[in-house]
Amino acid sequence: IHQNLSLNALGKIPSMDMICIDGDHNWYTIYHELKILEKTIQDGESFPCVFLHDTQWPYGRRDVYYNPECIPEIYRQPYKKDSISHAHSCLGGVGINQTDNNSVYENSLRNGVKTAIEDFLKETPLDLHYREISGFHGLGIIMTSQQKELLSSFLQDLTVPDVIGMHIQQLEEERCSLKAASESKTHDLQNLKKTHLCIQKSFLK
Repeated sequence: IHQNLSLNALGKIPSMDMICIDGDHNWYTIYHELKILEKTIQDGESFPCVFLHDTQWPYGRRDVYYNPECIPEIYRQPYKKDSISHAHSCLGGVGINQTDNNSVYENSLRNGVKTAIEDFLKETPLDLHYREISGFHGLGIIMTSQQKELLSSFLQDLTVPDVIGMHIQQLEEERCSLKAASESKTHDLQNLKKTHLCIQKSFLK
C-alpha cells in the first residue's frame, strides 16, 4: 500500500500491467496520472491497461476537488459545495454530492474525467485505443493494440446493439435521478433532525 497521493506514488511503482483509476475526479489529476503512466514507456516498461471510473455523469465533464489546495490554481475550475442535478447543467436543486467541491460549470475546457482522457489521447504519440462501458457513471478502458487483442473476447461480450445501448442509457439516467432524489431526501431529513434537536434543547433551558 502506498499511502500517498496518486501523483506522488505512481512514478515510484514499477512494472504495472493493469491499473484502475478511481479517486480524485478532476481534469488535472486524471490527465497527469496518465502522463506519468506514459513516462513508463520512456523508462522501458510497457504502457499498462488502464481502467478509469466516472467517465460519464456527473464527473465525465465536471471536476470535483476533494483537496482543492492540491490542484494548481491555473487548473482549478470555479467550484462550490452544491448539488449536481441530472436535469440541468448548473449546480443546485435536487441532486447528488452537495457537500463536495463541485465545479460550477460543466462541459468546458480542462473539465472532467472524460475530457482529461480525450486530451491525453489526442496528445500522446503512443498507439492507444479507448473503449467505454455505460452504466454506473461509466468505465473507460485505455489499451495498447496488444492488450486490445488479448481482451477481444471480453470487449466483444460488451458490444450491444444500438437499441439496447439506448435502453441502458435510459436506465442509467433513471438510476441517477432516483439517486439524486434519495440523497436530497436524506439531506432534508438530517436538517430536520438538527432543527428538532435545537428545539428540544431550547425547551430544556
